[in-house]
Amino acid sequence: MNEPYENFSSSTADPGTGRRTVLKGLAAGTVGLTGIAGTAAAQGTKVAADERALYVWGYAPVLATDGAARERFIERTDRFGIDTVYLSWGALRSASPAAIGGLSEAAHAAGLAVHAMTGAYGLGATDIAREVVGEVRAHNDEYGPDAGFDGLHLNLECAPGDLRPFLESLVALLDERPSIAPDLEVSATVAWWWALPDYEPALARAVAAHPALAASVIMAYWDEPEEVRRRLATIVEGLDAPHLLAIETQEFPGGASWVTTYEEGWSGLRTIEEAIAADPPGGGYGGIAIHYYESGLAAWDALRNARFDRETARPRDRVAVEATVVFDDTFPASAHESDLTVVFDGPKRYTATTTVTPPSNEPVTASVEWHVPHDAPAGEYAVRATLSDPTVENGDREAVGRRAEPVVLGERDLGTLSVLGRGRPGR
Repeated sequence: MNEPYENFSSSTADPGTGRRTVLKGLAAGTVGLTGIAGTAAAQGTKVAADERALYVWGYAPVLATDGAARERFIERTDRFGIDTVYLSWGALRSASPAAIGGLSEAAHAAGLAVHAMTGAYGLGATDIAREVVGEVRAHNDEYGPDAGFDGLHLNLECAPGDLRPFLESLVALLDERPSIAPDLEVSATVAWWWALPDYEPALARAVAAHPALAASVIMAYWDEPEEVRRRLATIVEGLDAPHLLAIETQEFPGGASWVTTYEEGWSGLRTIEEAIAADPPGGGYGGIAIHYYESGLAAWDALRNARFDRETARPRDRVAVEATVVFDDTFPASAHESDLTVVFDGPKRYTATTTVTPPSNEPVTASVEWHVPHDAPAGEYAVRATLSDPTVENGDREAVGRRAEPVVLGERDLGTLSVLGRGRPGR
């Protein structure tokens, strides 16, 4: 199941209360130890190495300017247990400074740490990062801590042939941190392959262990825990420096599905998270950084507020199911071609499906109607709604076919429908 709700099917669980809210309540003494059944938070303990950070790239200015999208985002980060957000500074600059400050203020009020993120590629990446440091500090000076940024995340990369001079310039930048960013918590991306024998293992580990970093974020993408652990160990084995594991959730049309958890969903991401936390290859392991917001978390949370319109029905009646569907983020159009399927599972199993194509960031109501067959057996039918991605795309994000096995994005147990009587055979 791809649900972010750890206990969604439990009658004792509140799907609207997230991990961050519960932990804050426990700390303040406002939530009892049995407030949410079955979670570590409800038992009064915070699982070790459970930091969750989240990358937000091109979607960041939407959060700064669209109040409804921001509200959904903050609510979603709570239910997914996100602690820190990395917001693309390059994307944010398309919004006004006041709007950026409003986003930071709202995120802080919800208990999130807010870091500006600079993404740059090539030998000039560190020079760009220096400019961003100055711009972020200027914003903080003008808007203050509540509407400012707590830190800076350096998502800097380069081509393999430029790796040595690039890493040398990155180490030099980090050496400058006490003078150029004394008031910002700094983290940096480190790719696992940088430490392969044919590349720059010593320099890569020097970056990961640099004392200027609050944490490094290791890109060791794969969809199976053992391979993730092997890649992560390439950088951090034997290091006690604090680090997070980046987990990719974006769909890659045309291939590379093995480096992302998009098809495995939230449950697949959790499997990796739990496996690495139970046996981390480095002593400084602190949690995960979900990379990145587009496609993954937004898609897994796109199915909302599904319900059906009656408790009982007879053969030949029509049962209407409605669901709110919203794909938050900068999704291409073909990614919106999703199937909403409702299963009525009882003495017999019936399904009804419709295709939904909502625009980005706009909640729409999708309807599925089930005509109860004239010969449907009487009895209790469990009703379940599933949103799935059936679309095969090419590298240009064009829909070119349908998946043999659609990707399940979200599911909801809606309750029970009682079918009364048995219809007469059809005429």
